[in-house]
Amino acid sequence: MQTTPSYERYQRQLILPNFGEAAQQKLAAACVLVIGAGGLGCPALQYLSAIGVGHIGIVDEDVVSISNLHRQVLYTTDDLGKLKTEVAQDRIQKMNTNCIVLTHSVAITQFNAFDIISNYDVVLDCTDNFNARYIINDACTLLKKPIVFGAVFQYEGQVAVFNHGIDAVHYRDLFPVSPTAAEAPNCIESGVFNIVTGIIGTLQAGEAIKIITGIGEPLSNRLMSYNSLSLNVYTVKLSKNPDAKKNTPATKEEFLQYDYNQFCGLHHLKDEISAEEFDALRNRTDVQLIDIRNKDEQPHVDELNAIRIPLSELKFHIDLLKKEKQIILFCHSGIRTLDALDILQDECQLNNVSHLKGGIIKWLDYKSNKK
Repeated sequence: MQTTPSYERYQRQLILPNFGEAAQQKLAAACVLVIGAGGLGCPALQYLSAIGVGHIGIVDEDVVSISNLHRQVLYTTDDLGKLKTEVAQDRIQKMNTNCIVLTHSVAITQFNAFDIISNYDVVLDCTDNFNARYIINDACTLLKKPIVFGAVFQYEGQVAVFNHGIDAVHYRDLFPVSPTAAEAPNCIESGVFNIVTGIIGTLQAGEAIKIITGIGEPLSNRLMSYNSLSLNVYTVKLSKNPDAKKNTPATKEEFLQYDYNQFCGLHHLKDEISAEEFDALRNRTDVQLIDIRNKDEQPHVDELNAIRIPLSELKFHIDLLKKEKQIILFCHSGIRTLDALDILQDECQLNNVSHLKGGIIKWLDYKSNKK
């Protein structure tokens, strides 16, 4: 008897113990949402599609940039400037024509999270910022959707499963208070080993597959940590945190009214200066530029008449700031300047302070495109 094309595609997994046709049918009927089509999302999307997940959603508002290519393996140099969602959709549907891919070319927010997430069975959090992580967690908690969480830092990565199983814990049990930018720098600030993103994203896909099919034991209420340099892997049990409940929205109405920017320390959005505005202001005599990067940080920008005061030393050198001028802070990517704004505005009561959105790399990119 001649085998069908679908059997030929999946036959290496169909013959696995405890897998078979039943697991394959569950995958075909499943709807999985991947939020973030970057270093974690790319491998997750590839393996979810390849194994036969029937419906995959992708949430991402970004376009492909050249700095993505070393770890975001779905994209090529021909894709620069294109929406990640559209490129990813095309690639993974070509990998498996049985997979239906839906795209949401937006950032996940508290105002669209319910409408998007409610249509899916499992959510993969492949984002890289705390604002999105708390929004995803709270929406999934209210909607009773399991989350497969992934995170990377330099040579290390973590995976956990939230909102799944008996006495399910969620992200706020792990982080009841949002870490500051200094406590948890992103990959723009600290760098990332591309092998780690591939491994962690693939493990996220594996956890989603276990949840859908019922095979194995998902990382429910557990956090796995992986170090690529030492190859140390360890898992810790997670438990309910009594401090988590007081900040968790209990209803959809509370969720929609919750101030995530304030909770995550992003209440200074109104004080942002764009790269274009920064370029126009940088040479004015009534403007003072303060570089809060560490003294050995690259790139050097000698053309800017800026004073370098590392963030850790800022509060001890307030006397160097010219309070009669407009003070513009900048760092590498615009993350640490949020902490600097807290110091100058809240502790030192300075009202003439703003910061460069996206940091010095955003301004250098703007200058390069301007030529």
